[in-house]
Amino acid sequence: MRIAMTGSKNNPGPTGKALGLLKEVIALHGKPFHPETISKKTGVPVANLYRYLNSFLEARLLIHPARGEYLPHPSFLSLLSTLTSKEVLDRVIRPKLERLVRILPTTLHFGVLESEMVTYLIKVSPKGQMLFTKENMQLEAYCSSIGKVLLAAMQDADIKIYLEGDSFPALTRYTITDPERIKAEILKTRQRGYGIDDREIHEDLFCLAVPVVSTLGETIGAISAASNLGDLLAKDIDLTLKELRAVAKNVGSVF
Repeated sequence: MRIAMTGSKNNPGPTGKALGLLKEVIALHGKPFHPETISKKTGVPVANLYRYLNSFLEARLLIHPARGEYLPHPSFLSLLSTLTSKEVLDRVIRPKLERLVRILPTTLHFGVLESEMVTYLIKVSPKGQMLFTKENMQLEAYCSSIGKVLLAAMQDADIKIYLEGDSFPALTRYTITDPERIKAEILKTRQRGYGIDDREIHEDLFCLAVPVVSTLGETIGAISAASNLGDLLAKDIDLTLKELRAVAKNVGSVF
């Protein structure tokens, strides 16, 4: 059965606008809001605003404890808490990386940026390849391929704050540690659309990473391919990037 879809990403239909309204109201954490402001942000006409809100109240998605105050209904929150965002990402991405590893004989990762560190949520390796990385392990962002991609997706002001923060210790003799050079590397990563770790984290490791971009244009993470220096990855960068980008695009289309 085909389901007719109305609207688009830039011009959502009534259902999309209603869900956008629900999302915006929940994000307010109970703070009072001005109807015209929410209407402009979500595209929901003021005349329909409270009709939608009443529907959410009846469906036990929201509660209305005081004038101008809306909060998520506890039953709605308990439903959402049955599955974490990391579990959702794992269910979507892991099968795709398990298929990709049959094409690229390299270790594949999916990582996100958390507290200025890269968290490796998923790791898939071909038989016989042993890398030191582990799932849920954290590594520095400034010298990893995934980290460079995720830093490149940040606003320039946020990159400036990051570079003015902590020190950048050398993990190998190839690690870039000067803030100005790190900035240049981040901007280069943004321009070319992929990140490279050439022995910066480990002296015998070469990694490539590409961003995973959602349908709304948000970078939700990055996928990398890593191998020991001198293996296939270092020799066939174009093929690796092509396969990584195809998977990243496929994943991004889900979100």
